[in-house]
Amino acid sequence: MGRLHSRAARRLGLIACILPLGTWQPARAQEPAAIPPLPLPSPARPAIQPAPLPPAGQPANPAEHVALPWTDEELDGERTRCDALLAGLDIAYETQLPLREGRCGAAIPLKITSIGRNPAVSIGGTALLNCEMAAMLAVWIRDELQPAAISLLGSPVARLTSVSSYVCRNRYGSRDQPVSEHAFANAFDIASFETAVGQKITVLDHWTIAPPDIPLPLRKPTLVERGLLPSAEAAIKSPTPAEAAPSGTLVTPAVAGTREALQPAPAPEAPSGVAPRPVLPEAPPPSPEPPDPRTLFLRHAHKTACRMFGTVLGPEANAAHKDHFHLDLAERRHGNYCQ
Repeated sequence: MGRLHSRAARRLGLIACILPLGTWQPARAQEPAAIPPLPLPSPARPAIQPAPLPPAGQPANPAEHVALPWTDEELDGERTRCDALLAGLDIAYETQLPLREGRCGAAIPLKITSIGRNPAVSIGGTALLNCEMAAMLAVWIRDELQPAAISLLGSPVARLTSVSSYVCRNRYGSRDQPVSEHAFANAFDIASFETAVGQKITVLDHWTIAPPDIPLPLRKPTLVERGLLPSAEAAIKSPTPAEAAPSGTLVTPAVAGTREALQPAPAPEAPSGVAPRPVLPEAPPPSPEPPDPRTLFLRHAHKTACRMFGTVLGPEANAAHKDHFHLDLAERRHGNYCQ
C-alpha cells in the first residue's frame, strides 16, 4: 500500500514541475495506517488445513468441498414438501437435524424405523432417507411387495434389512465417479426380506442370474424330417410309391438319377435258441422342477421397483450388487434405469 502511495506522489511531482511555479502544489502523501496482524489460533482448536486438490479431470470427494449451510427458505420449503409427501402413509420415523457435509446432505433427513401396518415392516440396518425416498419406499412396499409376498410366499413381509442409506461418497466409493445418490439420502440398498412366519429371502441366495430353463419334451423326428416321406405339399403334386406299396414292404430313399425301388422289408433275425428282446415303451421325460417362489418374489420386487424408482440395480447389473438391490430416485432424462 505504501508503495502505491509513493508511486502516485512521484507522478504528481512530475506534473508540478511542468506547470508554472506557484500555480499548484501537490498535497503531501500520508503514510497508510499499519494493518494489525491476524490473531493466533487457539491451542484447543487447531487450524483447518485445506483439502488437497484432486488430480486433473477427476471430481473431488464430495465431503472435501466447502459446505454451504441450508437457508431458512430451503428448510421451510422442504418441511412443507415433506408434509405433503408423507400424508396418509404409515411410516414410523424420527426427524433428524439438517445434514450438510460438503456437497452431501439432506434438509429434512428421516430415520425410518418401520413402514406399513398389520404387519409393520421393521427396518434392519440404517435407513436415513429424505422425504421423497421414504414416501416412495412406503408406496412400493404397500402396493407391490406385500401382495406379492402373500401370493407367492403365503405370508406378508415383516422385516427387511438395509445395507446402506445415507453416506457422503461418490459412486462405488471411487474418486473418478460422480456423486452417489446415497450422498443426498436419496438411495436405499436392500439385502434381504423376512416374512411374518420367519421365512428369509436374501438377494445373494435366492436370485438366479437367468430364469430356470424348462426343457422341451423329447420326441422322435418325423418321417418327413428324416427324409423317408415327402412333405405334404410334394405329396399333393405327385403321389408317392408308398401309396401303392403292398403291406410288408419298405420304401427306401431315392437314389440320384434313378427311380425309387420297392424292396421287401427284411424280417428281424434272432440267434438260434434266443428269444427276441421285447421293445419297451420309452419313459416320459422328467417334468421340470417348479421355480422357487422366493426367486419369483425377488423377480417381482425388482420388476415393480423398476417402474417406480429412478434407478434399480440388482445382481445382474455388476458384481458390486450381487447381494442387494439398489433403489434411488435420481432424475433421468430418458426414463428409469433398470438392471
